[in-house]
Amino acid sequence: MGLDSARERLRSVLASRLDAEQAALDQLRARPVMADPTSIVRDRVIELGQARDRMRRAVEHRLSLAAADLRADHARLTALSPQGVLDRGYTILRTPGGKVITSAEDVKKGDLIEGVLAHGRLVAQVVGATKPRPADID
Repeated sequence: MGLDSARERLRSVLASRLDAEQAALDQLRARPVMADPTSIVRDRVIELGQARDRMRRAVEHRLSLAAADLRADHARLTALSPQGVLDRGYTILRTPGGKVITSAEDVKKGDLIEGVLAHGRLVAQVVGATKPRPADID
C-alpha cells in the first residue's frame, strides 16, 4: 500500500505540474504577438513612421523660423549698409583726397568735392559753406 500511495501522489503532483505548465503555455499562446508574430514589427514600423513625420515637421518648422530670422537680419543689414543709406537718398561728400566731409568747416568756397550717390558719383564746387552755430551742435 505504501508504494501504491506514493505512486498516486507522484501522479497527482505530475498532473498538477503538467496542468500548470499547460496553463502557462496557453497563456503565452493567447498573447497577440504569438497569434501574429509580425504584429510587433508592424507596430514598430508605424511608430517609426510617426516619429519620422514628427521630426520632419519639427525640422521644417525650425527651418522656416530660421529663414524668417535670416530675412529679417538681411533687411536690417541692408538698411544699415552704406549702400542702403545711399539708396534712401543720402550722399557721401569727400574731398579730392578721399576724406569724408562731415562738417561745413571741412571745406571753403571754391573747393572741389566729390559726391557719392546711390547710382554714380558727381563733382561739385563749393560756392559757400555756413559754419555751425553753437546751438546747432548736438
